[in-house]
Amino acid sequence: MPAVLAATVVALAAGCSWIQPSNHVLAEQEESTGPSAAASSSPAAPAGPAWAAALGAGVAVTAPAPAAPGYDSPGAAVQGDVEATTPAQQCAYFPPSALASCQTLAAEAPASNSGTLQNFALGYVAVNGNEALVGSTGTSCTPDATPTCESNDDPAAIFSQAKPFSVLWAESVAADLSTTNSYQLIPCVKVGSSWYVYWPFSDGNNSAGTIPVTL
Repeated sequence: MPAVLAATVVALAAGCSWIQPSNHVLAEQEESTGPSAAASSSPAAPAGPAWAAALGAGVAVTAPAPAAPGYDSPGAAVQGDVEATTPAQQCAYFPPSALASCQTLAAEAPASNSGTLQNFALGYVAVNGNEALVGSTGTSCTPDATPTCESNDDPAAIFSQAKPFSVLWAESVAADLSTTNSYQLIPCVKVGSSWYVYWPFSDGNNSAGTIPVTL
């Protein structure tokens, strides 16, 4: 992907996850209020999007919601990437294994490669263990990209194709290596207790040799 200080407003920390209440919580309610009261006081779990089941067992889907820049969730990492104003600042939100390579590229990146972001809004987030995929809406433009601008207005785009998480992950990583400017889900990884925006240089494998687009 062409270099651009760009990204997507994404969120996980304040999102709404579709998780059934645990049995021990229901048991505690029954002990204190009785079975009928527990049943009547327990809100129904919200129905998730139809495509969520196709991602696979154990994948948690979170609805769009804001997140402050940081490392405590995939959304927080992407938000930090979004708010970075220089390539060097952007590097801080990539995995530690990619930091040195990213900083080298950042020092060499010409100003003409910088892009613009318009009308960004968060999309859905899917988390599978230490990996996550983040969606978004908005328009990203990069002067030397083909095409110059690309847009997405569907917060469930790509997710709604109802493919397994592993397939979507592989497609997103491949898109990071492509020179075509097109919408993609943003892959994130958890290292220790912190989340980062993943990019192929994390594995020493970025044939494009650029700081990746995050939209």
